Amino acid sequence: MADVTSQGVLGAVARKSAVSDPPTFFASTSTPADNGFNGVSPTSVTPPSSMLAGDLVIMNGAYRGSSTMSVSETGGQSWTIGTNFQSASISSRIMWCTFNGTWTADPSLSSTQTTGGPTAVLNVFRPSSTSHVWTEHVSVVNNSFSAPSSPFDISAASITTTLPNAIAFYSWVSADNNTYSLQTAGWSHVSSNQYRNGQGGDSSVSPCYKIMETAGATGAAVNRQTSVAGDLGVTVRVAFV
Repeated sequence: MADVTSQGVLGAVARKSAVSDPPTFFASTSTPADNGFNGVSPTSVTPPSSMLAGDLVIMNGAYRGSSTMSVSETGGQSWTIGTNFQSASISSRIMWCTFNGTWTADPSLSSTQTTGGPTAVLNVFRPSSTSHVWTEHVSVVNNSFSAPSSPFDISAASITTTLPNAIAFYSWVSADNNTYSLQTAGWSHVSSNQYRNGQGGDSSVSPCYKIMETAGATGAAVNRQTSVAGDLGVTVRVAFV
């Protein structure tokens, strides 16, 4: 089974040159599906079909309440694990890997608690070369946010890339089954605007990204809660190259 490394190892390594062409978003899958229910640990998630070696895989883990999440089934990949961040009634963690071309099993996320509903979302991005090996270019930043008031916008601050063709990946995790709508040009949601889990007290994960063809500041991203609005949560910001 592949090794699982801790956060910070890749972030401390000197950065290599970026690929010559920009990456693209490929697909995302989740357990549960948006507006579904899941209270099982480990939580396995089926990867998108037709993946290629060199694809970047980012797993969003979320839980309504206090829980520590980790990769319980690697699927034959070598995962880097971000910080397990807990704030108020939400726990969040991201993990990532460079796909080696073969899944030996569906990857899974374990949670020390289950009544609040573990959620696992796989977000896949494709580089211009199947030999590309992804690194953490801007280290993970986790922040909590208070329940917003109308129009229920939550802003996640800018990060700065220093190499071209980086992927800025942001995620909002909230303590209810919120739906979301991005308010900032240049940013895109993944396959779904959000992934809601109705287990326990409800939760919602809303991943988005911006392809930084030119190095520089991403600018802040604003995501709006559009239903069941006005709920607190956490944001995640990171970039890969």
